[in-house]
Amino acid sequence: LESYYKVLDLLASHPESSMMAQTYSQIASIYQALGDYEKAYTNQLRTLLFYEEHNDSLGIAHSNYNLGGIFFYQEQYENALKHYLKANAIVAALGNERLIYASLAALGSVYDKLGDLDKSLDHNIRSLELAKEQNYKTGIAYALGNIAMNYLESSNFEQAEKFMAESAAIKLELGDRWGVIGANID
Repeated sequence: LESYYKVLDLLASHPESSMMAQTYSQIASIYQALGDYEKAYTNQLRTLLFYEEHNDSLGIAHSNYNLGGIFFYQEQYENALKHYLKANAIVAALGNERLIYASLAALGSVYDKLGDLDKSLDHNIRSLELAKEQNYKTGIAYALGNIAMNYLESSNFEQAEKFMAESAAIKLELGDRWGVIGANID
């Protein structure tokens, strides 16, 4: 945080620089990791306002995605959904497939938390299909894990185990030890 605040001081004479927005976003991420959601929200909102003032669609999408995450981890799922939907609409219009994958996965997670397993599974399957089209192995692994959790919650244990085993195998191949641990716990 100290370093990022120094960056803001250095950028004070260049308030139009996109580095300002990127720095506020990094500060927001740190505050979120520290559990200070009010400061995370305030800094991410500064980021969003910068991008809106500069008509930066991709920046607006990123900020909405990040705001969705701030609300998600506070268990404010309706607010998270609102921001994830905004991010998804923008990245879909821009055709940015990697970010479409991320927003679909986020929507799958938030619909799960809201108890809408059908929408959750639909978004998770769509994120898996997109990850496969991109040959995005990490995305494939996590989409498979999300689908497995959908099946687990609907008591389809055979499908849940199948998808989770496939997720764990890819995570192991990628060297994602924490992901493998999480998959084995699930």
